[in-house]
Amino acid sequence: MRPALTLRGTWLALLLLSVVAETSAQDTLDALKARQARVQCAFEKALPATVGIRSLRGNGGGSGVVVSAEGLVMTAAHVTQATGDQVVILFSDGLEVPGKALGANRSTDAGLIQLEAEGPFPFVALGETGEVGDWCLALGHPGGFDAKRPPPIRLGQVLGLGRFLVTDCALTNGDSGGPLFDLEGKVIGIHSSIGESIANNNHVLVGAFRPDWVRMQAGETWGRLRGFVRERALLGFRISRQPGEHGFQIRQVIPGTPAAEVGMKDDDWLLAVDETALENIDQLSRALRDKSPGDRMKLRVLRGEETLEFELELISSDDLDEGRDR
Repeated sequence: MRPALTLRGTWLALLLLSVVAETSAQDTLDALKARQARVQCAFEKALPATVGIRSLRGNGGGSGVVVSAEGLVMTAAHVTQATGDQVVILFSDGLEVPGKALGANRSTDAGLIQLEAEGPFPFVALGETGEVGDWCLALGHPGGFDAKRPPPIRLGQVLGLGRFLVTDCALTNGDSGGPLFDLEGKVIGIHSSIGESIANNNHVLVGAFRPDWVRMQAGETWGRLRGFVRERALLGFRISRQPGEHGFQIRQVIPGTPAAEVGMKDDDWLLAVDETALENIDQLSRALRDKSPGDRMKLRVLRGEETLEFELELISSDDLDEGRDR
């Protein structure tokens, strides 16, 4: 397990070591110092608004972040489901404020809580998702809220964008619902689940909150949690396992799935996946294992004498079942 950095008297020196460890050899010392300054500034903005969440019923907890002066808290839907309607919000300066869980979209793992006290409260702004390779900061309360230390900061980079934002920021129990920041100190994600290792983790995209903001504030909860094991990504069609004359033949495109919607047809021949020629079916399986439902994949197919390019959104087994029913 990669140790979290607890920022106390020597946090600047430790943070610089972390930045150096995460940085390529091409970076100059000036670039490191500039990044360190941005991280320090972002942390100073993020710390006062990063909170712990504790259930009044004693049956759950997690982390969150305040995003309005009136005390609106973003967190994960599985945190509000575990903690119940009434919670205590814990600030790193010792302040404890009662809160009430509002609505949640369980399918995206997005949830909101409202502080039930008069503000103003420290808060942070919402940012944009950014791009793969961007630097980011994860805050939260690993192991649960601890009044003796501030939220540890984990520095990392964005590894992937799809149904979730994926980073290599180390997360563990207690971090759920906590914030992911860009280097401007703006929230770009909410910690959702641990991936195949603690340094490959999924965060709810800020963009997943925005379309549902009004419904969640109104107290509406919908969807269902799908667990924290990565769902198998599917293409929406059945394919032969043995190569034929022109590659791998598509046996059946499932009606109603993205594959059908983009125009793929039965008896097309699959030639390439994400610009890579398809040489065996295991290669396709490996490509799918690296993706999640909601990610996109580019396919090259042969239809008659015509070569076609398609880009489609991968689906889950639940989506495939729905497609069969239509």
